[in-house]
Amino acid sequence: RRPTVAEIRRAIGAEDRPGVDGESPNSSPSSSPIMDFLASTPIGQPESPAERTLREFAERIVEHAEANVHHGQNVLIMLCLYALPVWTLLLLVASGVIKLPFSLPFMEDLIM
Repeated sequence: RRPTVAEIRRAIGAEDRPGVDGESPNSSPSSSPIMDFLASTPIGQPESPAERTLREFAERIVEHAEANVHHGQNVLIMLCLYALPVWTLLLLVASGVIKLPFSLPFMEDLIM
């Protein structure tokens, strides 16, 4: 026997929560296409070669995307911890908000 869409939603934790008036929060006449696909896939049977290829391809995409995200996080951390404070300090010195304790005629000519 195939599971119903409601059973699959309950199993993965995507079950509709009833609203205050007893209706579902997203009461739509048609169900989600993803849930329909999951309900039509035989559970407990081995996957077909096409499904296996698609799953492996998606796993490779996810692994590649995760590596890029971690690299992006490292760049952002480096930017926030090193580049932005130095840039802010130089901007404050160049705008004249912070006065240097020594005199540099070349720097004063650049600022003025």
